[in-house]
Amino acid sequence: MKRTLLAMVLASFPFASPVFAQEAGPAAAALQPPPASAPEAPAQKGHRLVGVILSSAQALLWDEEAAEYVLRRVGDTLMGGTIVVLEDDHLVLERGENLEELPITTPPQKKVAQRRPRRLPPVVVTAAPDESPIVEAAPSLPRAFVPPSAFVPPPAFVPPPAPAYVPPPAPAFVPPPAPAYVPPAASAPLPEIGEGPSDGTTRPADAPPLGPTTVLPHADLFRALADPMSMAGQVNLVPATGGGFRLIGLLRNSFLHRAGLRLGDVVLRIDGRPLNGPEDALRAAAWLRLTDHFTVDIVRAGRPLTLGFVVQS
Repeated sequence: MKRTLLAMVLASFPFASPVFAQEAGPAAAALQPPPASAPEAPAQKGHRLVGVILSSAQALLWDEEAAEYVLRRVGDTLMGGTIVVLEDDHLVLERGENLEELPITTPPQKKVAQRRPRRLPPVVVTAAPDESPIVEAAPSLPRAFVPPSAFVPPPAFVPPPAPAYVPPPAPAFVPPPAPAYVPPAASAPLPEIGEGPSDGTTRPADAPPLGPTTVLPHADLFRALADPMSMAGQVNLVPATGGGFRLIGLLRNSFLHRAGLRLGDVVLRIDGRPLNGPEDALRAAAWLRLTDHFTVDIVRAGRPLTLGFVVQS
C-alpha cells in the first residue's frame, strides 16, 4: 500500500521518466498524461459546381480559394483533371484512368454584418418666421354616389357625312362659224384647138393642119415631167435634118406612145415653140406644167400633122 502511494506521488512530478514509470508498475503508467496529438492539416480548398448553362455548354463553379465564380467548358482543366461530360445536374472529371463526378450544389451564402448607425451630435436649426398669410384650403366635398343604372354612356362617334361629288359643268359646245360662201370666179373659156398657143402668140401661117385631140390625165403628165430619166428610158431620139428630133426607138404602152406619138415621127414644135436642143426641151417641160391645153407639131410619113392635147384633173 505504501509502495503504491509512493509511485503515485512520484508520477505527479514532471521529472518522472518513463523508466521510472515502468518500474512503478502499471498503476503509474495509467497515471501518465496521454501524448499530444499532431495538429490536423487544413482541408484543401477546391471548386464547387453551382450552376449549368446548357445553352452555351458552360459550367458555373465557385472557386473556394479565390472566393469568386468562374466559368468552364468541356475540355477545360479543373482541379487536376479534364471536364469530359456536362449534364444539367453534374459534370464528370477525368483524372488519368479514373472518372470523378462533381454534383451540383447550392451557391455559397455570404452574410454581411449590419453596421450600427453613426450617431451625430445634435444640431439646432433655426429658421426665420414665414410672414406670408396662411390660406386655408377648402374642405373637399364628398362625391355623390351615382348608381350604375343612372350612368349614361357618351354618345357614339358618328363620322360626318362625306360631301357629295358634284361634277364640274361641261363646257357648252359652241359650233364654229360657218365660212361665208364665196362664189367661184368665172373662168375664161378655153380657146379652141387650132386658134393659137395658150400664151397669146399666133400660130405661124405654114402650121400643119390640126389632127385628133387627146385628153391627158393631169397626174400622168406631172408624173412623167417629174421623172425625166424614166421618160428618157422609154424613147430614143436623134436630131432630124431641118430641125426637131426623130423617134428611132419608142417603148410600146409608154406615156409618149399613149399620148399618140409613133416610131419614126419627127417632133418639130410644142405649142408653137421649136425643139432644136436640150434647152428648148427644158423650156417646153416648164410650160407644160402651167398650161391646161397645148399642141405638138410633128412630121409623120413625110406629111406635117398637129396633135392637140387637153389636160384634165
